[in-house]
Amino acid sequence: MHKRLKMTSMIWALACIGGMALAADRDTPERDGRFVRVEAGAAIDSGELVAIYTDAEAYPAADTAGYAVIGRAESSAAEGAYVLVKRGVFRWANYGSFTQKDIGTLAYVSNSVGVTASASTSNTRPAGRIVDVDTSGVWVDTYNQDVLLTATVDDLTVNDDATVTDDLAVGGDIALTGNAAVGGTLTVTGTLTGGGAARLPVLSTVAHTVGDLTVTSAHYGKVVIVSTNGAVNATLPAAGAAAGSVVEFLCVGDNDCALTVTAAAADTLITFNNQAADAVTFGTGHRIGANLRVISDGTSWVAVNLGNHTMTVTDD
Repeated sequence: MHKRLKMTSMIWALACIGGMALAADRDTPERDGRFVRVEAGAAIDSGELVAIYTDAEAYPAADTAGYAVIGRAESSAAEGAYVLVKRGVFRWANYGSFTQKDIGTLAYVSNSVGVTASASTSNTRPAGRIVDVDTSGVWVDTYNQDVLLTATVDDLTVNDDATVTDDLAVGGDIALTGNAAVGGTLTVTGTLTGGGAARLPVLSTVAHTVGDLTVTSAHYGKVVIVSTNGAVNATLPAAGAAAGSVVEFLCVGDNDCALTVTAAAADTLITFNNQAADAVTFGTGHRIGANLRVISDGTSWVAVNLGNHTMTVTDD
């Protein structure tokens, strides 16, 4: 019995030496975390859904890039004054046709009094998870936001499901067991492996109606809608765009919508059975609905015909 007590004392002493115990009790302050006091960047009315912006100020929630919902305004505040915001479960107007089957899914900001589905928004600002739906509206938990807005990480492992509503930049590798839903641009320097899936958003579009087009980085991740009923030449950026940069072209004019996509320099366009092409063109009778995707491999552009439309290759 004496040996057991001696051994227990020795283990306790080693634990203290190893930093597993404090030398004295610590008085750690506590708060319930339901309230936050933030300076208002614009006038806010009591009862509105409130979001904080990248300038660290509070605004009435809206479908605005950079807004992150924090809760409900407990009082009105003028611009420059401080507003008290409560985090919790609140009922908002149902602009997304939500029903009981949507409980547990994310609701997105429509405006400062209502929520909707992501398909009805432009910037997919999450308001929180739906905990109930009744005839008066949608009850949304703004307290436990389990989504990321913008993230930059080295390596990413997804064992369950993850949602990033803005951009996700991964400097290393992504290993997916679950699914990653990315609302913005997904940039991966390393490799993407695993049994899960990375879901990207619907591509935004750029309307193009007259004249030739010089493609820039502003077009990356977009579909260029070509509606000109005539010849259009789209010149790609010079070689050296980041690997994975992508632009799509879609012809919606009549058969005179003659789209040619040209490399900035000769012999730098890779396409079907040609590693050193100069341009590709959709032929007569095969132009309406023609769809072309160009992808950078880091040094050249690769042109991929996404349909059954006849595409000719220019290689001088």
